[in-house]
Amino acid sequence: MQKISKVTTIKISVSLICIILALASVLFVAPIAEDTNYYEATNNQLDKERSLILGVSASLMGLSMLIAAVPDDITTPVANQITQLNDYLVLAIVAIMLEKILLPVFGMLTFRWLIPIGFALIILSVFEEYIRYRGIGIRIIIFSILLTLLIPSSARLAAIIDENYGFSGMIERIQEDIENTSINSDEAEAEDTSNWLDKILNPGETIKKLANSFVDKINAILSNLMDAVAALIITTCVIPIGVLILLLMIAKGVFSIIITRFSIPEPPKVKELLPSNAIGRLKTNSSSKGLEKPNNVHKISKKEETL
Repeated sequence: MQKISKVTTIKISVSLICIILALASVLFVAPIAEDTNYYEATNNQLDKERSLILGVSASLMGLSMLIAAVPDDITTPVANQITQLNDYLVLAIVAIMLEKILLPVFGMLTFRWLIPIGFALIILSVFEEYIRYRGIGIRIIIFSILLTLLIPSSARLAAIIDENYGFSGMIERIQEDIENTSINSDEAEAEDTSNWLDKILNPGETIKKLANSFVDKINAILSNLMDAVAALIITTCVIPIGVLILLLMIAKGVFSIIITRFSIPEPPKVKELLPSNAIGRLKTNSSSKGLEKPNNVHKISKKEETL
């Protein structure tokens, strides 16, 4: 009886703790998590990523216009292919806007609905017939907490990568290179007009030098732009997915630890309270009683025959 009363006390205390935590989640934490001002640092980082994407898009358009400005239609297909890279940047902008919208939605969904539902299932699992709901409730609570940490953690990781590799500075340098390329081409034309005698004597070599320098600059700018586009796609699309997978793996490990170490003890069964000798006697008595039934039936059948 002492063990049973101890189990009952544990169940009551667990139920009271779950009720207090659920009320605190709904009344105190949910209003804070629903406020967009609470996510000011995350929103600033997302706005910074959005400005970087717009800068890369403007650089792509400037590079395509610079390539298309070459006489004749030889470079027009290349300019069109560069312009099509903006389609990938649209995907990154959509991901950023979706993250900004989901920040308060995840906070509201977690602390106003999912966490109270998880605690309610844990309270329900206090009863033996509903004990299977304990694991479901713990899973819901862990998943909801990780859901709120998904976007801020991915934004922070993107900020750390930007600080280490300097993507914002790379985009500024790309824009300067595009401007310098157009300026240098105008200066080259001015030098060619001033040195008209050299142009008449060696026209092919002069054109070849200008073309090679122009192509080298375009290749350098294009390679930097490709790196910037890949980096932005990684920081806006790939990193959130990777962070989600990592958090789910952590949740799986935490859930197994909670289930094995902090599980509510179950009440002892009747077989555990009885000694082994008593269980053996009960089995023999039940078997002997089971064997007596056919004999009685046989005796009754013989009396019926005599009658």
